[in-house]
Amino acid sequence: MDNLRFGRFAYDWREGVNLERMRKERLEKTRQMMKKYELEALICLDPANVRYITSTSTPPWMIRVPGWRYTILAKDAAPILYEHGDIRHITKQTCPWLEKVKFGYIWIRGQRGPETVWAARIWAEDIKKELEAYGVDKDSVGLDIHEALAVKSLKEIGINVKDGQQPMIDARVIKTKDEINCLKIASAICEAILHAVQKAIKPGTTELELVALGYKVGYAMGMEDIIGFTVCSGPNTWPNFKYYTDRIIRPGDIVTYDIGGASWLGYRTCYYRTFSCGRASEKMKDFYKQAYDWLYSAVKKIKPGATTAEVVADWPDATTEWGYESEWGSYSE
Repeated sequence: MDNLRFGRFAYDWREGVNLERMRKERLEKTRQMMKKYELEALICLDPANVRYITSTSTPPWMIRVPGWRYTILAKDAAPILYEHGDIRHITKQTCPWLEKVKFGYIWIRGQRGPETVWAARIWAEDIKKELEAYGVDKDSVGLDIHEALAVKSLKEIGINVKDGQQPMIDARVIKTKDEINCLKIASAICEAILHAVQKAIKPGTTELELVALGYKVGYAMGMEDIIGFTVCSGPNTWPNFKYYTDRIIRPGDIVTYDIGGASWLGYRTCYYRTFSCGRASEKMKDFYKQAYDWLYSAVKKIKPGATTAEVVADWPDATTEWGYESEWGSYSE
């Protein structure tokens, strides 16, 4: 049973998600992984890693662009946040747990013009200056995203970066109490979206309308970002279109609804549900029962030490069950 006794808001008379504790524990876990991987400093460009270390949020319009906000975590020092342009002034005012917020040096990733090379050079030189101030060994620096020009610019000034993404994955993979509670609240938002969708499915509703409903309910409940929705009906459900159209839903249609990456406080979910427009046919029920049995055979096998091969041992082979050329061809996210 879910033991979450609170919601999204903070009160003086009860504890909810303890944000101060979560910030502290995330930093501790990151430093533990730095020591494990023998890194004296981490440079993070990935917005998820930047948030994990600094407890700051990347605006949605640049969250898909690694490096427009970045951070350095050196030894036992407080993280340095490089903020995007004049957002820096707001961040300094609203994030008092940060000791040092600087403006970032950015460029359009993938370009190679002289102005881009120049921007990357001053980016690297500023990082080198900060690392030297903390006495960081130039051969013990991790970088989470090895973007070609970033790596080249650092190398040219004597910094040969190591893999910094695996330490961050290891730090983030086991959730703290507060992180688990964040995920529960994110899940509750998804459940509300799916309930609204279930009630809205009827002949004449379009896939686009169900997408719009998902955004409306999600953002009204505090969803801060979402990677996207997939809504497929009728013939679009198989092969799965993995997008949405203006198709009009008709009586008897199957409707698949995928909430991809709905986020609350940076903790994302991934929810899939399949609905029937009207009474489900016996064939639909048979398919549902088969899928249910496969899923729960896997759930029962999930335990410490189990391998993924053991978990899916009862699942069918896509090449023999459905005629795919390869398992890779049947992959669905």
